[in-house]
Amino acid sequence: ASRKTCRVCGKAIKDQDRQQHVGQHIIKAMYGVEDTSVKTPVSKSYPCGMCGGTCQASIKAKKLDSQCPSTYPFMISTQVSTAKKFLSTRPCTNVPVACAMLDCKEIHWKYNYRQHLAERHPGWE
Repeated sequence: ASRKTCRVCGKAIKDQDRQQHVGQHIIKAMYGVEDTSVKTPVSKSYPCGMCGGTCQASIKAKKLDSQCPSTYPFMISTQVSTAKKFLSTRPCTNVPVACAMLDCKEIHWKYNYRQHLAERHPGWE
């Protein structure tokens, strides 16, 4: 399997494990959990689910569309609905999702959805 270096910690990660691996960095950063492996911090503003940076993602024909250099062919060819399914061996469900608010066409990674709602739709709760 192809491997790329994780932008956050520098570890070589298999393509099919990248979403899971980076998802752990993002969750730790979101909740202030110490992550001693971090060399380059996760973006504080809408981190990319593939690299933890600031790459934009969208959904085209129910599939991931991203210019992120860490996106891999399987993720692009897999339907988002398949990738978001929770499995005990792959608990990360961070996928691009469209905002459900009326007149909002924005798409963000699932782990960034709360940030989007707070910034773009104050009082959503």
